Amino acid sequence: MRFVNEILATLKKFKLVQLEMEGSAMKIERAILLRMFNFFEKSAFSCNQIAEFCSVSPTTVYDYYDKFKSSGLTVAELDKKTTEEWKEIFYETTKQYKKEYEPDWDLILKETEKKYGTIQKEFEKYQEIYPNGYKRSSFFKLVKKERLKRNLTSKLRRYPGYLIEVDFAGSQPWYIDTNGEKVHLSIFVATIDDSGKIFAFACRNQSTREWIKAHVAMFIFYGGVPEIVVCDNVKAAVIKAGKRRQLNRIYEAMAKHYGCIIMNARPRKPQDKARVERAVRIFNERIFTDMRKLKFFSLDEVQSFISQKVFELNERSSKGGDSRNIRFEQHDKSKLKPLPKTPFQYFEWMKARVVGRDCYLIVEGHYYSVPRDFFGKKLETKYNSDFVYFINEDEKAFITHKRSYQDGGFTYIDSHLPENYKRWGACKNDYLHWAAGISSSLITIVELAYVGKEPINKVAADKCSNIRKLFDDTNEQPIFLKACNYAISQGRLSISATDIESLMRTKPWLIEIDENYQLPTHHNIRPDSDFSNRGIQL
Repeated sequence: MRFVNEILATLKKFKLVQLEMEGSAMKIERAILLRMFNFFEKSAFSCNQIAEFCSVSPTTVYDYYDKFKSSGLTVAELDKKTTEEWKEIFYETTKQYKKEYEPDWDLILKETEKKYGTIQKEFEKYQEIYPNGYKRSSFFKLVKKERLKRNLTSKLRRYPGYLIEVDFAGSQPWYIDTNGEKVHLSIFVATIDDSGKIFAFACRNQSTREWIKAHVAMFIFYGGVPEIVVCDNVKAAVIKAGKRRQLNRIYEAMAKHYGCIIMNARPRKPQDKARVERAVRIFNERIFTDMRKLKFFSLDEVQSFISQKVFELNERSSKGGDSRNIRFEQHDKSKLKPLPKTPFQYFEWMKARVVGRDCYLIVEGHYYSVPRDFFGKKLETKYNSDFVYFINEDEKAFITHKRSYQDGGFTYIDSHLPENYKRWGACKNDYLHWAAGISSSLITIVELAYVGKEPINKVAADKCSNIRKLFDDTNEQPIFLKACNYAISQGRLSISATDIESLMRTKPWLIEIDENYQLPTHHNIRPDSDFSNRGIQL
């Protein structure tokens, strides 16, 4: 009975070790198997009984017993064998079925990943080479198995406040405008490491202007700037992807303003920005599905709804415990760089243009002056809602004008223009500016010249130009001003340079007039009554 109990205890120990130490050091399994083989020689237990005691398959017990008997060794001789010899006897792997029919899996997977490549097509090629090889179902399973072996992943390490991933969501909510038409919107989505706090912003479209506007709002939302911003290859961000990538220069200027680095994901590699892809999916599942049931009538209503829903998402506790907002406050917020004093202002770029003889460059219908030294040279134009800049890369020149929205108007700096241009190329505002520095009577004369005419009217400009030339050329400027005052006092509706020059010569204001003087009576002088009713006798 003692011998039987010892066998049962050993079998239970074998079962425990087999379950807990599977695949562990060779010495433990070797010692147990030696003891088992010793019992095989001395005991009357059958292989089925041993299999039942161990809760293993009888086939497994038979396999080990057959290998032991086929080795022709005793237990003592087996115990003297080395680990490598032990492996050759008991642990040598059997050859896979149809090993001679194994195809080149790397080549097959490479072909299936190409455009229009299919597993069925590769199976047909395989059947032509190995007619007795794997059948269709087995071949398909093996292809998927080999693909999984090569698509192994690893856990990415996240650094608090180091990286923000951004993208546009595929779904497009809408609102109804005043005309009753649907206006579709693009949703900008962002998420930050490692809290995963989500930000969403409604954009009118996917233009560069809206892309920059969303980034500025995003940095304000997070209250700081990360080291890196990872984006998709949208045209608003990346002009050309690849090894020689070319970022949108406005996006690049924004990154320089905030002191962060722009990294674009590889084309067709969403895993490069997996976190924001997950955030986009959450937005579609939890926010966009609710938006489809509602009606909005303005962009502000859409943004207000999205902001409220995103706040609720960030406040929700995750399975790990804390919400995204709590994790953001604990980990990410302190690692972000501070925001610059002023937010980035969006601006547009115009291609380099050659400066013409008129020393003006036009920007959205308005003309801005350029120094005459740049005649024949190329200048790039950069402008926003406040300023216009002309840039010459070769000479590092930077010319600044305040933005004007007057269509067809002129903005210039005196030092930019030649003398003859100042005289002949001006418009109403230029002449008013010149007259304001001399006399109020000149302002009145300029206003009279442009009555009922456009500010760029050529006839009125020529009249004012001649008056200005007369003022610049005369040596008797006080008399010029007296002539202007006299002409205005006479109620003239139009005053030209010729009129002023005639008045300067005759000086009528010097003639004394007796207000009590009366014309003598004579029968040839008609009375006042003859001139009433336009001279018509009633």
